Amino acid sequence: DHKATGLAIARSLGIALQGDDAVDGRELDEMTDAALAAKIEGISVFARVHPAQKLRIVEAYQKRGEVVAMTGDGVNDAPALVRADVGVAMGVTGTEVAKEAAKIVITDDNFASIVTAVEEGRVVYRNIKKAVLLLFTTSIAEVAVLVLALSLGYPPPFVAVQILWNNLVTEGLITINLVMEPAEGDEMRRPPISKRERLLSRPLLLRMAVMTPTIVAIVMGWFIWRLSIGVPTAVAQTETFTLLAICEWFNVLNCRSERRSALTLDIFRNPWLVGGLVVGNLLQVAVVFLPPLNRVFHTVPFGLETVIALGVLGSLVLWVEELRKFFVRRRDRAGAAPTPLPSSLHRRWVRYALGGLLTLIALNAFGGGYYGLVGAAGVSREWLQGSPFSSYRLPSLILLVVVGGACLLAAIAVFAGLAIARRAAVGATAVLAGWLVAQIAIIGYRSWMQPATAIATVAILVLAWQLPRRAAEARLASADAR
Repeated sequence: DHKATGLAIARSLGIALQGDDAVDGRELDEMTDAALAAKIEGISVFARVHPAQKLRIVEAYQKRGEVVAMTGDGVNDAPALVRADVGVAMGVTGTEVAKEAAKIVITDDNFASIVTAVEEGRVVYRNIKKAVLLLFTTSIAEVAVLVLALSLGYPPPFVAVQILWNNLVTEGLITINLVMEPAEGDEMRRPPISKRERLLSRPLLLRMAVMTPTIVAIVMGWFIWRLSIGVPTAVAQTETFTLLAICEWFNVLNCRSERRSALTLDIFRNPWLVGGLVVGNLLQVAVVFLPPLNRVFHTVPFGLETVIALGVLGSLVLWVEELRKFFVRRRDRAGAAPTPLPSSLHRRWVRYALGGLLTLIALNAFGGGYYGLVGAAGVSREWLQGSPFSSYRLPSLILLVVVGGACLLAAIAVFAGLAIARRAAVGATAVLAGWLVAQIAIIGYRSWMQPATAIATVAILVLAWQLPRRAAEARLASADAR
């Protein structure tokens, strides 16, 4: 069409905005590649262009870093269809050459089908990330529990055949079915996914950093506690094996959505997942309670009260993730972008110093928990003799684990330069202060670690209070200058 006609149609459809231009083939020939690249952002309509010019247009957009989709149906469209990131050919009126050159063929020649295809593609990509999240969190947690138990001198929490069962049956029944998750409904309202985005993106890694330690703490804590009160090893292994499966069942509910609560999502929207959960539960019951399978899987039946306790404890995986989702939704409802990183934290040495301090305190806390758990289980070790941690009480051990986890997450946030770094530091400071008070009240001063923790707490308090104030002063100074 004539460029004036094309521009009028484009404006009526909302493709061309006020001030956008239209260019025809003759004008395009007079432009150099540099001139075209400079002006192309303000050009919404190209009229009466020949095949070589279509190729130039595609390449000009790509040089600006854009992802280009090209539709066509004729033989002369083939070069541009091949060069475009996404070539789209018409299935009814398109030539065979155009269909071979394109990556997508619209079988009904309806442009609305392209929108449907984009939405379905986003659903598939999102479901792949959900499955990756589930597999990584559960697999890493399983390996971590085994390594941690062996390093602490305990027997393996699972026997080999139980590990095989968990990997093939328990995980298999829910992972494959999770990929069948339907659309959440907001796919087309979310921004396009950058082609540079990694599959293991930062939000995904942060969710793993929350889920995996939670599963490890639950499973390992139960196993150590049961052995410490004299439960036979075979019974403790069976309970731990079942607890890991329960954690995975609750965790698959977490993975159904990044922001929406699992309690508000209709579980029956994905009947495949419901079926996988039902079958997985029935098979787990059979493995634990049927005598013929007890001999094969080295399991021992346990009572109803233990079943209830394992169910409640395993559900903690769900509640921890629900808490994270709650804060994400509250931020989204407020319509506020993530708080920018304070300017002081952009300085590498400040970030490294604060992150290193938090890491040392985390290792300090985890070390105390390690000694305390070994001592609580009555395991004799030469290096444990005389350690102040060997007589820690259970409340103090719980505080050690909480402090270690909080400080480690805060250190990760600071090292990565995340927007939540300042809030993470403030939260870790509050936990540290509570831990210091609890140590004084519960066990008193027994080593150099308490004074060191007090000094570290004061240092973090100063940093946590000074950084926001300095950032606010800098913003005011900048506003006054403007």
